[in-house]
Amino acid sequence: MKLDMDSLGSLVEKVRSKNAGPFIITVDIFCKREEIYQKITKNLTEKFLCDYLNIE
Repeated sequence: MKLDMDSLGSLVEKVRSKNAGPFIITVDIFCKREEIYQKITKNLTEKFLCDYLNIE
């Protein structure tokens, strides 16, 4: 399974990001079921998150 913004949003309960300091961002991804968590973590990469959050 290849993740994209639409599929991630439709698979999980919520995606939340926040600043954790001047140069750090945290991302919370809430999954209702373990099988969804397993699918997401296999494909979740730094590049995907940067694209998803529109950062370089």
